[in-house]
Amino acid sequence: MSATTSPSAAVMKLTTTRFPVDIGTSSFEGGLQRVSGQHIADPTRRIAKVKRAKILMRPSKWVEHFIRVKDGSLGKDVRMSFTERRYLKRVYDTSSRKVLLLTSRQTEKSTSIGNILMARSALYNMHTSLFVTPSAMQTKVFSRARLDEIIDLSPMMKSLTHSKLVMNILEKELINRSKIYLRYAYLSADRIRGISAQDLYVDEIQDIYSDLMPVIEETTSHYAGSYKLYSGTPKGFDNTIEKYWANSSTQSEWCIPCEHHGLPGEPGTWHWCILGINNLGKHGPICDRCGNAINPEHFEARWVDMNPDAEFEGFRICRLMVPWYYKVPSAWADLLSLRERYPTAQFMNEVMALSHDSGSKPISKAEVISACDDTYKMDEDEVAALRQRCELYGGLDHGTGEGSSFTLLVVGGYPRPDASFQIVYAKRFDGPLADPILQEEELKRLIAKFRLDIVGCDYGMGFVPNKRLIDVFGAKRIQQFMYSPRLPVKIMYKAALHRFMVYRTPVMADVFAAIKRRLIRLPSWDVFQKPYSEDILSIHAEYSNTQRMIMYDKPRGISDDTFHAILFCFLASNCVYKRPDIMSPLRNVSLSDAARSAMEDAAATEILERLEPHPDGMDPG
Repeated sequence: MSATTSPSAAVMKLTTTRFPVDIGTSSFEGGLQRVSGQHIADPTRRIAKVKRAKILMRPSKWVEHFIRVKDGSLGKDVRMSFTERRYLKRVYDTSSRKVLLLTSRQTEKSTSIGNILMARSALYNMHTSLFVTPSAMQTKVFSRARLDEIIDLSPMMKSLTHSKLVMNILEKELINRSKIYLRYAYLSADRIRGISAQDLYVDEIQDIYSDLMPVIEETTSHYAGSYKLYSGTPKGFDNTIEKYWANSSTQSEWCIPCEHHGLPGEPGTWHWCILGINNLGKHGPICDRCGNAINPEHFEARWVDMNPDAEFEGFRICRLMVPWYYKVPSAWADLLSLRERYPTAQFMNEVMALSHDSGSKPISKAEVISACDDTYKMDEDEVAALRQRCELYGGLDHGTGEGSSFTLLVVGGYPRPDASFQIVYAKRFDGPLADPILQEEELKRLIAKFRLDIVGCDYGMGFVPNKRLIDVFGAKRIQQFMYSPRLPVKIMYKAALHRFMVYRTPVMADVFAAIKRRLIRLPSWDVFQKPYSEDILSIHAEYSNTQRMIMYDKPRGISDDTFHAILFCFLASNCVYKRPDIMSPLRNVSLSDAARSAMEDAAATEILERLEPHPDGMDPG
């Protein structure tokens, strides 16, 4: 919620609150005809009679008419209804081209995304959509359980497909030539490059690294009126979804009136509740002022923008407002029990859809200062002279030179009398040196001047510049490292790929621990403080439900290049000097962790196989 807008002040402006006022005109080739007040959906048989039928229909109405969903309590499929889901109609029908959903678990987030995606694909001819999640397994489940299920259960959707159209876990095609691409991006967006889409859907955005979002968003750059829908469950205040919510969204809240305050029939005098922890009653939602019951389906309940005119129209949807919780006594009792069973952060995130600062900094400023040694001033000539006494290694993290992404070189070795690995030099390539040509020449000069034995290079963004360095210094001196979300060991060499694979989270944890224990030392604080120490301190740790492990990330728009350059520098030295005291072997993996890893690997393999050209040129699915 905006710090400058109170609920009461926002409600006083209800008459000017943004609501969808336009009903888009969409065309569909033979897809819908109105005859005697009834809809006839049979595009394969009536296309000869109806060349082009124009319809005026909001997405929510389209979904109500043509989408069928499973009802587990009834044991059959039913029409998607908004009778008890009035809070979702604006989400479906908003005229905003950028939508953000901040939701609890189990509030039909994925179902809503699937419905909106299918509706827009059916309503608009030759429409291309891209759906992205953080993991292969999540993408596979969404493709099968959400989209395929909608098509199988809904006669209208089934009539929009036939056996000659592509229909697999990565791509779906309708007879109106609309296409849906499904991909995943955790540490890299490489699988998404080359796709151009009018609609972009990103689910579980809280588990996608913030640096990947600009790359993913580039897929819509060709279309001026592109539509974006991002969704996820909140975590800490440094998280990707929280940055979009706090800095770029309308922060719209479902406001519920309590008529026990003010005058009858005058909504402006009532008390309006924005659902929070104080609205948890014994039997259902209650007024946070008087404790009387409130009804999320009240005819005057509505969305109110707490931060009007923002880039994204953002909606917070928590369990307190969905009918299968507050209308079912046993479900509400289970919800209340979660407050006792869940840690505070998890309850606030997954039940209340509120960010909570559960994330922690893996290292403190005091610990970084303690690791600094005033002996090393990052002077080029002094560093070059150190090469007479010991071998030196480089770490190179590549960046774009735009925004907060910079190329950064660090140099380290063992010049100390103790066994600590000492970083002796760091250089950020900003300003004129962000130019790739000038940058390449400066890198060559420094590598030659310091006579670096091995340079550990970031493979992710550095394929081309690494190749040029290899051409000059040889493959033995220029070693490439690529992060992986999961490996059986912390680091392994892939000869076929000519690079090392690095298990990102455990190795980052090892480097943080080594700095804290002063087994990796840093240059003098006076010269290292800005901007290099700030890069290290920008990183925060949060638990990822996607990966079932701690995940390190940074706020959007903040750099962390120095830390990764230090990591690559240390790994380069590890090619010669093994440090098991810093990089200990992985612990034994539990059967449940192994099973989850195997499922994710299997899903990733299935997706990668479909991305590879089929031997006979035919589509494999």
